[in-house]
Amino acid sequence: GEHDSIRGKPFRGLALDSQAREALAAARRGLRKALLGELRPLLLGWYHKLSRELDEAFQSEDEQVLDENVRHLCVCHSHLLLMLRSLTPAELTEPLAKSIACAVAFLATRHQWNKELLDVWNGSPSYDAWRVPENEVYEALHVLRRKLLGWLRDTATQRQLDAVLSSVVRVSEGSGAMLPPPGEVPPRWAYLSDEPN
Repeated sequence: GEHDSIRGKPFRGLALDSQAREALAAARRGLRKALLGELRPLLLGWYHKLSRELDEAFQSEDEQVLDENVRHLCVCHSHLLLMLRSLTPAELTEPLAKSIACAVAFLATRHQWNKELLDVWNGSPSYDAWRVPENEVYEALHVLRRKLLGWLRDTATQRQLDAVLSSVVRVSEGSGAMLPPPGEVPPRWAYLSDEPN
């Protein structure tokens, strides 16, 4: 049988004339500019604010703020991940690689999968709030993982590798802070082996 999500025939290999192709390429550039140039900085601003509040909640042991902000940080990571889903490997940069790697680490360690927590606000569907379908986030994690690993192995300089992996450690061991503290010297990272495991 066929899966329920497959309807009709896919449009792979669809013949486009040059005008249609250019119109689609221009629309893609415009969408990418809006997502990465306007929405991404806004989400990162919210993320850093939530992370600072989480640091304060750790100090005061405020469980309600801890729980709420971790959930909001999961949603921020989910949106940051989804906006990068269709990037080509050539479009990856250090800041985008950090976003992907940090989202993978944060969601793996903090999100409670299969509880629809990204899709619910105060116990009911959040049609007017953050609403992030978990299945799309899960799919984006796997699509981007291969692109990220390829970029880290084939493109990243030693400094970029150190910066990306140090940000992952910060995100996974503390309050989720992606920004390095003042004066931090990132440790040097290396690959264990070029041989497959």
